[in-house]
Amino acid sequence: MRIDKNVEVETIDFDFKGNGVAKYEGKAIFLNGGVIGDTVLVKLTNEKKGYYKGHILKTVRKSKLRIKSKCKHSYKCGGCDFLEYEYNR
Repeated sequence: MRIDKNVEVETIDFDFKGNGVAKYEGKAIFLNGGVIGDTVLVKLTNEKKGYYKGHILKTVRKSKLRIKSKCKHSYKCGGCDFLEYEYNR
């Protein structure tokens, strides 16, 4: 079902495609980005039986695991999922 609601959530995980995962009202939200630990303002766009799909509107607080990407196009391109994530912590 199509919805239009903005919520502030914390990214808690990644899915198998490299998208961020958060929780809202006990359901997972699959995001178009995000790093574990980011607090983000999300526009919920679709509600399914057990989850939501959302689009990050802005990052409220950046994660301690977020690093600067080595590629200046990574944010616009979206081709490389983990360029802004510090693996070796």
